[in-house]
Amino acid sequence: MRFQELLNDYLTQLGCTARELSAVSGISAPVISRYRSGSHSPDLAQCRKLSAGIAALAAERGRKEITQESVESAFREALTFREGFDKERFRHNLNELLDAFSIGNMELARYLSYDASYLSRIRSGQRTPRDAAAFALSVGRFLVRRCQSDGEREQLAALIGASLPADAGNEEYARSVAQYLCAGSPPESGGNMDRFLQKMDKFDLEEYIRVIHFDKMKAPTSPIQLPTARFYTGLQELMEAQLDFLKATVLSRSASPVTMYSDLPMTEMSKDTQFPKKWMFGMAMMLKRGLHLNMIHNVDRPFHEMMLGLESFIPMYMTGQISPYYLSGMQTSAFRHMLWVSGAAALQGDCIAGHIGDGRMYLTNRKSDVAHYQEWAGQLLKRACPLMEIYGLDKKEAFDRFLQADSTEIGPRRSLLSSLPIYPSAMVWQSGF
Repeated sequence: MRFQELLNDYLTQLGCTARELSAVSGISAPVISRYRSGSHSPDLAQCRKLSAGIAALAAERGRKEITQESVESAFREALTFREGFDKERFRHNLNELLDAFSIGNMELARYLSYDASYLSRIRSGQRTPRDAAAFALSVGRFLVRRCQSDGEREQLAALIGASLPADAGNEEYARSVAQYLCAGSPPESGGNMDRFLQKMDKFDLEEYIRVIHFDKMKAPTSPIQLPTARFYTGLQELMEAQLDFLKATVLSRSASPVTMYSDLPMTEMSKDTQFPKKWMFGMAMMLKRGLHLNMIHNVDRPFHEMMLGLESFIPMYMTGQISPYYLSGMQTSAFRHMLWVSGAAALQGDCIAGHIGDGRMYLTNRKSDVAHYQEWAGQLLKRACPLMEIYGLDKKEAFDRFLQADSTEIGPRRSLLSSLPIYPSAMVWQSGF
């Protein structure tokens, strides 16, 4: 039974009107009317209010068998497992969730006891699960099992648009995921990648420079009073530690290159509206000082964090002062690390995965400490692989050589065309098909 049919059935059983339900549930009568017509579906928070309202009306009429729990359970099943769901929306939402948490086909297939190639066809839209409702619920249970920390649970709830209480259980999360897969609307822009590409299409470097006043920035020269060494603990102090490192580096006289590596999660820190702005300003000031930055990226980040980082870094890459690297192979999943080193300071820290709020960082400007961490940074760079080759005006000849070498290199090539070229069409025509 569809949700609107179930809601209307309850109202008929209890002999009450939408206005009466509105009065006890706190949901406006027009909204209830839209629910009854099927033009809108409630989220979990609204579903709870409706269930509580129907249970209150049932108690007034002596219908003890209609409890809030039974109504809410029936509503959730109707919302989650409704017939005729949008297959394309299902595929889109499934990919969004799996990409956000960097979940591969093999990992999910093992949990679901599916063939990985069949799962791949589901994700590409070539196949649809025989029992989409059961499949969606199994995916939800897998994600709940995978997302153990409070931060990951918050991220999951945000992605599926669910208003879940702090004490929500695993099954409640799983059913919310299933409801999102079967009934949730995809983002209007088409997802993280589409939003990112749209921003890149519209990006204007000159406008970006004017907006952040990069062309008018002046690197400060005033000395900064930082302790010789200090430990930082907790999320707020971890953000403070990064800003203090940037200050110490910008205000020093050292022209040594800066090496930065971090696989600490970005989601929690990006929630602070001021921190990303201050962080970007500090990075811009380093580049304004003419310092070269060796940035070792963590390419194992969740997809949404990768997009968040790229949107920030691509404009800075255009300065030509950043050499990007990455570490090949999967890194440890138990710990998260950070190592930033300049000629004036070093920042080293770590945390247990999923518990950044309990992380700890050590910032030092002692010469012996800085030399020690510079050695670490050098060893890390030796293990790192170039992420991409960046060609500036000073490398025009190298870029021309690259193009010439590529044009003569022997290897398979392919062209992606919007329609068949003339010659296969002619062959088909000649063959009589």
